This record gives sequence, structure tokens and C-alpha cells, in this order.
Amino acid sequence: MNAGATRPGGSRSLAVDHPSAPPVDAGHPLPDDLSFADALALAIERAGVSLSTLQRALAEIGHPVSLATLSHWRSGTARPERQASLLALDRLELLLRLPRGDLYRRLGPSTRVGPRAEADMGALDPHGRDLLTVRMDVGCPPPTELARLVHQAIVTVDGDGLMRSIHQRAVFRALGPVSAMPVVVSLERPQGDHVITALTGCRVGRVSSRPEDETFAAELVLDRPLERSDTAVLEFRIDLARHVSEHVVRHIAARRIRECSIQVNFDPQRPPAAVEEFSEYKGRKVRRAVQLDERARVHHVVSDFGPGLVGVAWQPEGCGLP
Repeated sequence: MNAGATRPGGSRSLAVDHPSAPPVDAGHPLPDDLSFADALALAIERAGVSLSTLQRALAEIGHPVSLATLSHWRSGTARPERQASLLALDRLELLLRLPRGDLYRRLGPSTRVGPRAEADMGALDPHGRDLLTVRMDVGCPPPTELARLVHQAIVTVDGDGLMRSIHQRAVFRALGPVSAMPVVVSLERPQGDHVITALTGCRVGRVSSRPEDETFAAELVLDRPLERSDTAVLEFRIDLARHVSEHVVRHIAARRIRECSIQVNFDPQRPPAAVEEFSEYKGRKVRRAVQLDERARVHHVVSDFGPGLVGVAWQPEGCGLP
């Protein structure tokens, strides 16, 4: 079905052949000052399609949304909140020939009661950095299409207490068609660019650095595109630029995760004065002092955890715990 084709009766159809890939010409972004509802209404008007046409197109690519729901989104009486709705919104942007994330970025904080929705997990960034914008720089919307089943991270820390590298391995399950995922790093006052190396299951695509926001993002392109329920193992390494260390490593679990492990390897000649593991889950914050092993290592493992935050913090000699 070609974009802009006209159906019998005069209504226009939409291209749905390759819904998981951005169009070559993503069109013009909508004005920044528009609300989500006003932006959606303008995009529909500009595309010259009806709500029923959009509904049919979404259903054809496996993201059914009722006419009533689409109408509520357009009028502003409701908004996408749940994971399935956010996936449908991502496809809606492609169908309407919008840059990916142009509608999503207008949603603002979730209005749902209960655990944070995945779309709002960036709020857990301790310094309020703009993680959404830097994801968009590499063409990746918020990671609503991948469920992380297992997360393993090995962090190397030098004698000054600075993180030098992060080696990550993760097992994912696709929640819909997906061909890439974003990786975001936010560290205080980096002196240069971080370097990311793909090791298993992917290659490095687009890379973006925003020194003014202290953020760095990379697109990891999967070795093979995934369909719903497919799984993949990804492994990569990030060599970090010199920075003012926060003396802490965190993982934000955007949804429930089977297992999350963080191992931190310190310099045996200059180990930290103190180390703590911590977690934040269902509004409860837990911190616990831990001891290094004989090789100056510590690890923190949680199972059936999230949405929430888990991490390890350390105190170099002469400094306090973060």
C-alpha cells in the first residue's frame, strides 16, 4: 500500500509495508508549542486521513487501537499511558510521517496512579538530564519495544574512584517489531567523548554527544530485526572519558526484570574507603554497607525487581559517599 494512495470513495490510505523502520523522508516536525492532542490533530489533518483509516492501518501492523481511543487522544480527553498504547503511538508517528518521538515528547509526566510507567523512568536520573532528547538524536524512541529480562554489568573503577569502563550483557525479549535499541550514558563534566564497542548481537549505529547536558547516546543496531516474542543477547563495552566522578553506578529497571547484577572492580592498590549497595523499589529506598572481596570487587544482585533503581556507591579516600 503506497503512502498517499486514494481508496475508492476518496479517502486516503497509509503506507504500512515497513512499519518498524522510519520512512526515508520523515516529514516536517510539528510546532514545538503544541500540546499532544493539538499536535496529533494537526498531523492527522496534514496527512488528510480519517481516524478510521488510521485505525485500520494500526490494526494491519499488529497494534489495534479503538476508534474511541484515537478520538480521545485527538481531543485531549485521554492520552497514551500503557505499554501497548505507547507502542501504537510510535507506529502512529511513522504512519503520519512524523519524526520519531515528535508526539511522544509532548506527553509529559504520566497521570497514572501506581508504579512509574516506562515512559517516565527518565525522571529517575538524579540530575534531571534530558535523556529523551539524546535518545532521539540517534533515532531511538524510548525503549518501549524491548523487555530486558537479564542485565549484567561489570564496571572498572580506577584508584581515583573514577569509572573507566562499563561492560554490559543483556537478554531482551521484543514486545513488537524492533531493529535497534538506545544506550544512554550520563556522567558529570566528561572531558571528551565516550567510546562504545559492540561485542555480541549488534553493531554501533548513530552516536550523539551533548556535553551541555552531560549526556551521550549510541544506537545499537541488532544483528537481525526482531518480531514480537523474539529474544536477543546483546553485549557491548563503553570506555568512559575522564569525568568528575559521581562515585556511583546505577541501573534503571524500566519494567520488571528477572535478574539484575552489577559488579564493580576497584584498584586493589587503592581501594575505596567504603562501599554501599542500594535500591529503590515501590517507593522504598534501601542502602546497605558491603565489603570488598580479596580482589577488591563487589557485586549486587537483585531478582524479580522493578520498575525501580539499583546500584552501587563507593567512597574514595578523602571523599564521602554520594
